[in-house]
Amino acid sequence: MGSVLSFRTWRKTAEDTAVAAKESVEDMLMKERLVHLKTAKFQRDIGIATRIASTRDMVHFMGAFYVTLGVSQLIKLRVLRSGPITISQFPFFFVPYTLCYNVDLAYGNKIERLNREVHEILQNEKHWFNEPMQLPPYLEPAYKLLQEEVNEKLRGAGRPNERDWACFTQPKASDEVLDLSYPVTRILQEGRLGIEWDHAGFTPSTSTSVESEIRRRGELQRRATQLAALEQFESPRGGGGGGK
Repeated sequence: MGSVLSFRTWRKTAEDTAVAAKESVEDMLMKERLVHLKTAKFQRDIGIATRIASTRDMVHFMGAFYVTLGVSQLIKLRVLRSGPITISQFPFFFVPYTLCYNVDLAYGNKIERLNREVHEILQNEKHWFNEPMQLPPYLEPAYKLLQEEVNEKLRGAGRPNERDWACFTQPKASDEVLDLSYPVTRILQEGRLGIEWDHAGFTPSTSTSVESEIRRRGELQRRATQLAALEQFESPRGGGGGGK
C-alpha cells in the first residue's frame, strides 16, 4: 500500500515538474521572440531615421547651393554686368560645391551632425515608426513580464523605466486603412479602371488580358492533344510501311 502511494506521489511530482518545465520553456521562447521583435523594430527605426536625416542634410545642401547660385546671378547682372549665368558656366559652380560636400563628409563632422539628427528624430519627433508596434494579443502577458523585468533592472541601476515599444490594440479595419491611402491606391483597389491589382507580384493586370491568356492556353493544350492523337494514329502506318 505504501509503495502504491509513494508511486502516485512520485508520478504527481513528475507531472508537476513536467508542466512547470513546459511553461518555463514556453515563457523563454516568448521572451526570445519579443527580444527579436524589439531588435527588428529598433533597426527599422534607426534605418528610417537615418534616411530622413540624410535627406534633410541634402535638402540643406541643395538649398544653400541655389541661394549661392542666386546671389552669384545677382552679382553678375547688377555688379559685374556680364550677363546671366549660362549652362556652360554652371559646372564651375556645382562641382566645387559638391566637392565641399564630400570633403565635409570625408574629413569633417557631417557624420556626427547626422547622428545627432537621427537621435532627435527618434526621441523628440512624432512619426508612425516612433509609435509602439502592434503585436498579437497572445504575446501581451509575456510582453508585460519582460517589461517588468527590464524596468526592475533599470530602476536598480538608477535609470528611468523603458517606454513601451509595443501595443495590443485592435488594428484599423481595411476600409479605414484604404481611406487614408493615396487616391491612386484607392482607385486601383476599388477597381474603377477595370484593373485587378496583383498584390503578390505587385503587377497590375486587366481582367480581359487574364481571360484571353486563359483562352490562349486552353487552345494550345487542345492543339497539343490533337497532335498527340494524330501521331498515335499514324505511327502504325509508318511502322508497316518501313517493314514493306
